[in-house]
Amino acid sequence: MSRDEEEFKLSPAHLLFLHIAAEATTSELEKAMKVESGWQSIVDARGKGALFYAAQTDNLKNCQLLVKKGASWWTDDHRGNIPMHWAAHGGALKVIKHLLSDASLNHDHMHRRMFLVKDKEGVTPMHIAAKRSSAKILKMFVDAVNNDDIHKLASDHKARSPLHYAATYGSIECVQLILDEDKLGLPVDQRDVYGLTPLMIAAGENFPQSVEIVRLLVARKEISISGSNKNGQTALHLAVAANNLRVIDTLLELNPKIVENVDSEFRTPLHYAADAGHVEAVDKLLRAGSRNTMKDHFQVTPAHYAAQHSKKALQMLLMHAKQNSVQPRAPTRNDEEETVQDIADKNKRTCLMWAVAAGYFSGNLESIQYLLSASRPDRADQDAYGYNALHLAVHMNNEAACRELIRQGWNQNVGLERTKFDMTALHLAAGRADSPDIIQTLVTMGASPTEKDSHGRTPIFMACFGGKAHNLNVMIRELGFAWKVEYPNKTQWPLRDTFGRTLLHAAAYSGYSACITTMFLIEEENRMPLIHPLVHWKSIEGETALHVACAEGKTDCVLTLLSIKLDPQRRADKNALSGNYMLRTNHPNQSMIAQPMKTPLQRAIEEKEKRPEKKSSYDAIISYLEHNGGRRNAYLVRWDVVMRLQRNLRTCFEYRQWVHNPEKGPKEPLPVYWRFDYDAFRVALARIRPEKPIVQTKKL
Repeated sequence: MSRDEEEFKLSPAHLLFLHIAAEATTSELEKAMKVESGWQSIVDARGKGALFYAAQTDNLKNCQLLVKKGASWWTDDHRGNIPMHWAAHGGALKVIKHLLSDASLNHDHMHRRMFLVKDKEGVTPMHIAAKRSSAKILKMFVDAVNNDDIHKLASDHKARSPLHYAATYGSIECVQLILDEDKLGLPVDQRDVYGLTPLMIAAGENFPQSVEIVRLLVARKEISISGSNKNGQTALHLAVAANNLRVIDTLLELNPKIVENVDSEFRTPLHYAADAGHVEAVDKLLRAGSRNTMKDHFQVTPAHYAAQHSKKALQMLLMHAKQNSVQPRAPTRNDEEETVQDIADKNKRTCLMWAVAAGYFSGNLESIQYLLSASRPDRADQDAYGYNALHLAVHMNNEAACRELIRQGWNQNVGLERTKFDMTALHLAAGRADSPDIIQTLVTMGASPTEKDSHGRTPIFMACFGGKAHNLNVMIRELGFAWKVEYPNKTQWPLRDTFGRTLLHAAAYSGYSACITTMFLIEEENRMPLIHPLVHWKSIEGETALHVACAEGKTDCVLTLLSIKLDPQRRADKNALSGNYMLRTNHPNQSMIAQPMKTPLQRAIEEKEKRPEKKSSYDAIISYLEHNGGRRNAYLVRWDVVMRLQRNLRTCFEYRQWVHNPEKGPKEPLPVYWRFDYDAFRVALARIRPEKPIVQTKKL
């Protein structure tokens, strides 16, 4: 199948017919019409029929034949275009001249002039003609205008006139024609829905002829040069953004005062040039009187923006700031240092911090080296969030900037300087870095892996919170980060924060099942196993990682935790055979681990009511738990019920007898909320009075 057939989804015969209508002679078309009896219904994927193709290729004779056989000039395609739209696209002078001179069409059809018929976007053939470099077709339309209200009729749905279109496509002839034709009455400074005038559009289009168009428009209405759109941008802002150097020169020549006009966020054209790294535009604006001291809504100067994109523009801005300082003397190195250090934005970030934070993975290393060599920045400088330059480099995953800062002396106290959130650079690297290289660099430079934040969390907790399973693996296996603690009695306990939460809790909270799998593999390979399996450890609130995953609606983590198969020969808890054990019972060592008052299923149901936006996740978890717990739902375990049994020996004995002799039944009906799995109940009773094992009996 050819490319055209794939595009239009036409059969070869239909595609041939449209080609004949566009390019062949009248006799050939007439023969084809006899073969294709239903030729009027042949259209392409855009709804264009034979008349559209003939009109677009300026094949007037074929157009007349098609109309004679029943085709209509008022038929539209799927976008609302009539054949005249496509004739204007193709520059079909003969077809358009015929349509404008035809007596049968030279009147309002349903109150519409054909060259003013709008498509679904409000675009008329006159708009399309204004885009062409030649003004011949537009001149024909202008001569046919006899309506005083052409301003409204010739505006599309975005309030753009043909003058907007001519300026957009750089058509000098069409701009000149529209401005010279008084009967059109199109305003020179007409604004579209975005507040853009033809002058602003021309300034933002980098055509060689844009300069002449700008001069034509400004000459017709000089005040429009200082006008702004809905974002407060003037023509100069847009010219700078497009790096339209010749238009910049022209606008500054026509009105030098606009150099410090600000947009809605108080950004000058110099801010735009610095942000885009347009060095020549920066130079032109500085020579015209623009100042680096101008700050935008966020108290950011042009130098901050330049620090991210262009070392040369940054040098230019800082040198210009020194030369125009109040001190009537030649600039010195001390002036340069003072200028660089004093510049800070609303968040107290210096140019160096902006250079470090320039993009993910790659900052502006040249700007960083220049700022470090041109000044002696205080390494203790922090922004409003407590981040210094090294923190920002780590946060942005910028390894090159990290190495440069450390090489320049940022290795002192690298593991002690903390952000406002009490995290070191190593904490940030563990949770943000896509590669462990930054972590290795920081550790080599002396960063401590045991430093804790305000919640008692070491950097490996941040790896779990950030879902960096590879970092977690490297930190523990290769760099020797501790994930467990050995007590004097030689028992191994997992590393926990001030809330009693382990690394599994952190991974389950953030929803990263890869970190859960990594920790399980590390635990399995550990020669000195924990006193109890990691999956069973509970926080101060009495919740396991499974509770947390269910409460947060993390379906993948729930499934991963339940799929973990534990080795009973290597654990102190030989009853912990699978992840499902967590659902049926609590950890047996209750003196060390708190008791949860709710099961994972109950936590999921509870949070579902609080977070309707995550309903689908909770529904999936609840459905899985409910359909995988057996007849007596293992997920309805209430450990507080088991504790009640502990406190009442008579009740314990009574239920022990009931378990051994289920046919006798209890003395009283069993409350609904006391329903739990037999295995869990058997373990609980074994804990209470383990003088002899309980034999397996039929489940309830």
